[in-house]
Amino acid sequence: MIIGTQRGGTSSLYKYLEGHPDLDASIRKETEYFSRRFSESEGWYRAHFGFATGRRGRRLAFEATPDYLFYPPTPERVAERLPDARFVVLLRDPVERAYSHYCHMARLGFEQLSFDDALACEAGRLARDEAELDRDSTFFCRDLLRFSYAARGRYADQLERWFAVSDPSRFLVLRSEDLFEDPAAGLADVIAFLGVRPWQPRTFQNFSREPVDPTDRSISPSAAAFLRRTLEPQVRRLERLVGKSMDWRLGTPRS
Repeated sequence: MIIGTQRGGTSSLYKYLEGHPDLDASIRKETEYFSRRFSESEGWYRAHFGFATGRRGRRLAFEATPDYLFYPPTPERVAERLPDARFVVLLRDPVERAYSHYCHMARLGFEQLSFDDALACEAGRLARDEAELDRDSTFFCRDLLRFSYAARGRYADQLERWFAVSDPSRFLVLRSEDLFEDPAAGLADVIAFLGVRPWQPRTFQNFSREPVDPTDRSISPSAAAFLRRTLEPQVRRLERLVGKSMDWRLGTPRS
C-alpha cells in the first residue's frame, strides 16, 4: 500500500509500479476503501484487484491512496483487515506540500481564500469534522480532507499512529524529493523493499508535480514562516522516529 502523503509523488510511483510483472495494480489508483469508503463490503474492495478477476500467477496487489497516512481511523482498519500488508510512505517538505495542496484545492474550485487566510482559518475549518469523527468513525470528513494544509504535514503524529498498530519494519519511508530527482533509484528502493525482481519502465514521466503557473508568485514569506514555526518540531520528531535526516529546508520561498 502506498499510503501517502498527498501531493508527495504517489501518482508517479503508482504509475511506475503499474507495469511491474510481479505486481497487480488496483483498477483505480485510489480505492479510498480504508478512508471514505469503508462502508463498502470487503468484496467491493477486493474487486479492485486482478486476483478477483481471474488473472493467473502469484503477484502482490497494491494500491495508492494518499489520504490513508493522514486519515485517523485508517491505521486500525488496515491492521484488522490486512495484517500482513507492507507500506510505502512518500514524504515531501511539509511547507511545499501544504502550498501544493492549497493550489490544488484552488484549481478544483474548493478554495476561495488566500493561502495566508486559509492557514489562519484551518483549525476552525477542521474542528467540526474532527469532533464528528470522534463520535462516529464512519463520518465523511470533507473539510478535514480538503483544507488540512498544515495538519497533513504533522508526519510524526501520523506515523506514530500507524506504528502503534503495525510493525514499523513493514514501512519504507522515502523523501518525495528523492523520487522526483532520481526516480530510477527511488523505484529501485521500493522494489527491493517489496522483494520482487528488479525492473524499471522505459521512461520515468512525472505524473505527480503540477505544471508551473507563470503568474504564481509562490508561497508568501509570512505563510512559509508560520509553517516552519509550526512544523519544524514535527520534522525533528519524524527524523528520530525513522532514524534518518529528511534534509528539508522547510519551504524556503522561491524568488
